Amino acid sequence: KDPKAISYAEQALALAPNSAPIMDTLGWLLVEKGETAKGVELLQKAAGLAPQAHVIRLNLAKGLIRAGQKDAARKELETLAALGDKFSAKDEVAQLLKSL
Repeated sequence: KDPKAISYAEQALALAPNSAPIMDTLGWLLVEKGETAKGVELLQKAAGLAPQAHVIRLNLAKGLIRAGQKDAARKELETLAALGDKFSAKDEVAQLLKSL
């Protein structure tokens, strides 16, 4: 909730432009701020760079939900749900799927 968080994340991304974790952080901050399209774009890039980073894919799904892209969100969530106990946020995934 730090007002400087986005600025810090942008600086970090400038220093490490291909860092999926930094893209994830900045993307989620933008989604939370209401800049959903820009945030989802970064989250999609992050997921593409790190397809096995399940937390990034969860953030992408949540961003897609906020963007009104429920079909794309469902696809991400179903992929995560298939992981079962291998993904620690499986309960959150199940709740999000039910909400769609």
